[in-house]
Amino acid sequence: MTNTIVQAFSKQRTAKEKKSQKAEFLTDTRRRIISFLAAPTAFHDLLRTLSVEQLSGLNDTELMENALMVFTTDNVEGSLRLTDGSSISMIQCVNEFAGYSTSRDGALIKRRLREKLSTLHAIAEVERYTALHDDDAIGPFFDDNLSEHDG
Repeated sequence: MTNTIVQAFSKQRTAKEKKSQKAEFLTDTRRRIISFLAAPTAFHDLLRTLSVEQLSGLNDTELMENALMVFTTDNVEGSLRLTDGSSISMIQCVNEFAGYSTSRDGALIKRRLREKLSTLHAIAEVERYTALHDDDAIGPFFDDNLSEHDG
Protein backbone atom coordinates (compact mmCIF):
# COMPACT_ATOMS: atom_id res chain seq x y z
CA MET A 1 0.00 0.00 0.00
CA THR A 2 1.42 3.33 -0.96
CA ASN A 3 1.35 6.26 1.39
CA THR A 4 -0.34 9.36 0.21
CA ILE A 5 0.80 12.82 1.14
CA VAL A 6 -2.26 13.17 3.39
CA GLN A 7 -1.36 9.93 5.24
CA ALA A 8 2.24 11.07 5.69
CA PHE A 9 1.14 14.41 7.17
CA SER A 10 -1.40 12.63 9.37
CA LYS A 11 1.31 10.33 10.77
CA GLN A 12 3.59 13.29 11.34
CA ARG A 13 0.84 15.23 13.16
CA THR A 14 0.00 12.19 15.34
CA ALA A 15 3.66 11.70 16.25
CA LYS A 16 3.96 15.40 17.12
CA GLU A 17 0.83 15.23 19.30
CA LYS A 18 2.15 12.14 21.12
CA LYS A 19 5.48 13.85 21.74
CA SER A 20 3.73 16.95 23.04
CA GLN A 21 1.49 14.88 25.33
CA LYS A 22 4.53 12.96 26.64
CA ALA A 23 6.28 16.27 27.38
CA GLU A 24 3.19 17.47 29.31
CA PHE A 25 3.14 14.24 31.34
CA LEU A 26 6.86 14.64 32.08
CA THR A 27 6.32 18.21 33.26
CA ASP A 28 3.41 17.14 35.47
CA THR A 29 5.39 14.25 36.98
CA ARG A 30 8.38 16.54 37.54
CA ARG A 31 6.13 19.04 39.34
CA ARG A 32 4.73 16.27 41.60
CA ILE A 33 8.19 14.90 42.42
CA ILE A 34 9.39 18.40 43.32
CA SER A 35 6.40 18.92 45.59
CA PHE A 36 7.05 15.56 47.28
CA LEU A 37 10.76 16.27 47.73
CA ALA A 38 10.38 19.87 48.89
CA ALA A 39 11.32 20.47 52.50
CA PRO A 40 8.24 20.40 54.73
CA THR A 41 7.58 23.61 56.63
CA ALA A 42 5.93 21.92 59.61
CA PHE A 43 8.94 19.89 60.76
CA HIS A 44 12.60 19.20 60.05
CA ASP A 45 13.21 16.30 57.66
CA LEU A 46 16.81 15.15 57.17
CA LEU A 47 16.15 13.85 53.65
CA ARG A 48 14.03 16.68 52.31
CA THR A 49 16.04 19.86 52.75
CA LEU A 50 15.75 21.70 49.43
CA SER A 51 13.05 24.24 48.64
CA VAL A 52 10.71 24.06 45.65
CA GLU A 53 12.77 26.78 43.95
CA GLN A 54 16.03 24.88 44.47
CA LEU A 55 14.52 21.61 43.22
CA SER A 56 12.95 23.35 40.21
CA GLY A 57 16.39 24.62 39.20
CA LEU A 58 17.84 21.11 38.97
CA ASN A 59 18.11 19.27 35.67
CA ASP A 60 16.27 15.94 35.31
CA THR A 61 19.25 13.80 36.35
CA GLU A 62 19.98 15.95 39.42
CA LEU A 63 16.32 15.86 40.43
CA MET A 64 16.31 12.07 40.16
CA GLU A 65 19.46 11.83 42.28
CA ASN A 66 17.57 13.76 44.97
CA ALA A 67 14.56 11.48 44.55
CA LEU A 68 16.78 8.42 45.00
CA MET A 69 17.89 9.72 48.41
CA VAL A 70 14.38 8.94 49.67
CA PHE A 71 15.17 5.23 49.35
CA THR A 72 16.86 3.84 52.45
CA THR A 73 17.20 0.43 54.06
CA ASP A 74 14.33 1.45 56.33
CA ASN A 75 12.26 2.71 53.39
CA VAL A 76 13.08 0.55 50.37
CA GLU A 77 9.78 1.44 48.69
CA GLY A 78 10.57 5.14 48.94
CA SER A 79 7.26 5.98 50.60
CA LEU A 80 6.75 9.57 51.66
CA ARG A 81 4.05 10.66 54.07
CA LEU A 82 2.41 13.89 53.01
CA THR A 83 1.09 16.61 55.30
CA ASP A 84 -2.51 15.54 54.64
CA GLY A 85 -1.74 12.06 56.02
CA SER A 86 -1.65 10.31 52.65
CA SER A 87 1.51 8.78 51.25
CA ILE A 88 3.07 8.27 47.84
CA SER A 89 5.56 5.78 46.42
CA MET A 90 8.68 7.38 45.00
CA ILE A 91 9.35 4.18 42.99
CA GLN A 92 6.16 4.82 41.05
CA CYS A 93 7.04 8.49 40.51
CA VAL A 94 10.60 7.78 39.36
CA ASN A 95 9.45 5.04 36.97
CA GLU A 96 6.74 7.33 35.62
CA PHE A 97 9.25 10.15 35.17
CA ALA A 98 11.70 7.85 33.38
CA GLY A 99 8.91 6.55 31.13
CA TYR A 100 7.91 10.06 30.06
CA SER A 101 11.48 11.23 29.54
CA THR A 102 12.07 12.09 25.91
CA SER A 103 15.83 11.67 26.02
CA ARG A 104 18.28 8.96 26.98
CA ASP A 105 17.87 10.13 30.55
CA GLY A 106 14.93 7.74 30.96
CA ALA A 107 17.11 4.64 30.57
CA LEU A 108 19.77 6.17 32.85
CA ILE A 109 17.17 6.98 35.51
CA LYS A 110 15.73 3.44 35.42
CA ARG A 111 19.23 1.97 35.67
CA ARG A 112 20.11 4.19 38.65
CA LEU A 113 16.85 3.18 40.37
CA ARG A 114 17.58 -0.53 39.81
CA GLU A 115 21.14 -0.07 41.13
CA LYS A 116 19.91 1.80 44.21
CA LEU A 117 17.24 -0.81 45.00
CA SER A 118 19.68 -3.66 44.40
CA THR A 119 22.17 -2.08 46.80
CA LEU A 120 19.49 -1.54 49.44
CA HIS A 121 18.27 -5.14 49.13
CA ALA A 122 21.86 -6.39 49.48
CA ILE A 123 22.37 -4.26 52.60
CA ALA A 124 19.08 -5.50 54.04
CA GLU A 125 20.13 -9.10 53.38
CA VAL A 126 23.43 -8.56 55.22
CA GLU A 127 21.59 -6.90 58.11
CA ARG A 128 19.14 -9.83 58.33
CA TYR A 129 22.02 -12.32 58.31
CA THR A 130 23.89 -10.33 60.95
CA ALA A 131 20.78 -10.07 63.15
CA LEU A 132 20.27 -13.85 62.94
CA HIS A 133 23.87 -14.55 63.89
CA ASP A 134 24.44 -11.78 66.46
CA ASP A 135 24.00 -14.17 69.37
CA ASP A 136 26.50 -16.75 68.10
CA ALA A 137 29.11 -17.46 70.76
CA ILE A 138 31.99 -17.56 68.27
CA GLY A 139 32.59 -14.75 65.83
CA PRO A 140 34.01 -15.43 62.37
CA PHE A 141 37.55 -14.41 63.41
CA PHE A 142 37.43 -15.50 67.04
CA ASP A 143 38.82 -19.01 66.56
CA ASP A 144 42.30 -18.68 65.10
CA ASN A 145 43.65 -22.23 64.87
CA LEU A 146 45.74 -21.60 61.79
CA SER A 147 49.02 -22.33 63.63
CA GLU A 148 47.83 -25.85 64.54
CA HIS A 149 47.38 -26.75 60.88
CA ASP A 150 50.86 -25.66 59.83
CA GLY A 151 52.99 -28.73 59.38
